[in-house]
Amino acid sequence: MAPAAAPPEPRAIERMVAAFGRRRLDALAPETVAKARLCVLDVLAGCCALPDDARTAAAEATAADIAGAGAPAVGRRRSLAPADAAFVNAVASATSETNDTHGPTATHPGIAVIPAVLALAAARGLTGAAALEGIVAGYEMMGRLARVVITPEIVRIYRSSGLVGPTAAAFGAAVALRLADAGIANAAALATHTAGGFNEWANAGTGEHVFQIGFAARNGVLAALLAEAGATAAPGMLDGEAGLFRAMGAEGRAAGLLRPEAREEIHAVVHKPAPACFFVQTPCQVAARVAAEAGIRADDVEAVDVTVSDTARRFPGCDNPGPMRTRQDASMSIQFSVAAVIAAGRISHAAWARWDDPATNRLAARVRLNAQGPAVPEAPGMAPARVRIALRGGGAVHGAAADFASMTGADIAARFLDAAGPVLGAARAERLAGLVGRLETLPDCAVLSPLLAPPNKETTPA
Repeated sequence: MAPAAAPPEPRAIERMVAAFGRRRLDALAPETVAKARLCVLDVLAGCCALPDDARTAAAEATAADIAGAGAPAVGRRRSLAPADAAFVNAVASATSETNDTHGPTATHPGIAVIPAVLALAAARGLTGAAALEGIVAGYEMMGRLARVVITPEIVRIYRSSGLVGPTAAAFGAAVALRLADAGIANAAALATHTAGGFNEWANAGTGEHVFQIGFAARNGVLAALLAEAGATAAPGMLDGEAGLFRAMGAEGRAAGLLRPEAREEIHAVVHKPAPACFFVQTPCQVAARVAAEAGIRADDVEAVDVTVSDTARRFPGCDNPGPMRTRQDASMSIQFSVAAVIAAGRISHAAWARWDDPATNRLAARVRLNAQGPAVPEAPGMAPARVRIALRGGGAVHGAAADFASMTGADIAARFLDAAGPVLGAARAERLAGLVGRLETLPDCAVLSPLLAPPNKETTPA
């Protein structure tokens, strides 16, 4: 009798499920849970930051109200199917441009993973613990997958968050639903079929990248629900002969997906102070500090030299001296952003809202990118910058930083209340922040839904 064939080796998705898909709340360190709660608050702040953005309105127009257990559209009095709610909320949060960022890969896990998980948590009445487990798992998948797939060459064409966001959102959603191992693997594999998104929007100054994130969140929910209903998919969707790694030329880096790490990927996530591209943050902070220390005003400036990494300089939309055609142009342009903080004397969200200001655009035209040779030393995952401001009366001031300083927990809480108060009402925003601050104790995440809608004018806010 021939010996029985050995069982096949687990594929990459199956190994990710075994490593990260089974962890319950009691296996997560307190600082990991705290970081996940903070990320939730930051995503909700983004949902409220630009309530009148036309892209969010377009996303909402595609959704239909449902009766019974649905999921909320943040800042609207609507109950939607979970996939629709995930889409609308992901788009809304992405429009803020303050999305949390996985520093080593410049991907945005929060706006893909959290809308997907929270939509299912609200609609299904999942516990806060289950939601947090899903969020941490989704961030883990996104960070690890991005480290394998994303390279400077890839992001000159593809949107990194669009490539890895669907898989991460589905992984997180399936973990939150507490599907069996096979169900989690099927959800992640199904969602990987929808990986995509190009970066031409950054060259054109348009803003459809927010829909890429919406697609990722929506497809993550749909994939998790398909898997729950029994749909299956190829387990080699990442590392198979015709999988994502081969498509992206990442086979040689595939082993990195399961590399040992001391801390979860969510701890590599930073929170941007400026409502702009990740690569804009360090130049903005350095320029703001140098200008403030020297008491420099825009009229004092002859020219500005900004040195950044080659990755930052070549990222679509970042090397753009103007004039700005749209707010999207301004949020990507290193030149405009540096000019904006010098003109404002600080990092002010209002500066990007005035993207067509003639004086700021004139100053942006005098900002020269990468004029002084190599940037300050760059370590993996860092975004270095050097800024030199030449003055009209002669002389110059300069400064540098190896990376930007992420917002603190107190900063994020304040930003949430500032953004959510006018949309949800101050009382609801305060109560919502309190519930998110103890999310792991909630027996039913549906309790969040009423607080995510604006109060009726005739009634006292809840």
